[in-house]
Amino acid sequence: MELVNWHTDEGWYVHVIVKRTPKYLHVMNTSGMMTIKPVPLVSERKMTPVLFNGESYPVKRLVRHLKRMSKKYGATKAAKKAITRAVLRTHHPSIH
Repeated sequence: MELVNWHTDEGWYVHVIVKRTPKYLHVMNTSGMMTIKPVPLVSERKMTPVLFNGESYPVKRLVRHLKRMSKKYGATKAAKKAITRAVLRTHHPSIH
């Protein structure tokens, strides 16, 4: 999981990159209802990583915020599953 700022025609948005495939990035929307959608890999050029104290955003902190946001705003089954996988990876790094 990686937290990124994404510049689109409508403005800047914060998304989480959940999975990378050869053609698509699967990103989770963090504003409002949390959903995962595939976007073309080309759109990664318009994304910049979110930094925390000069380093990439910590995954444990990101997971904590995502869990809170999913309870408050709601999330699809796929988004909840991605958050659960991230929780398992942070607590048990040997699990992929």
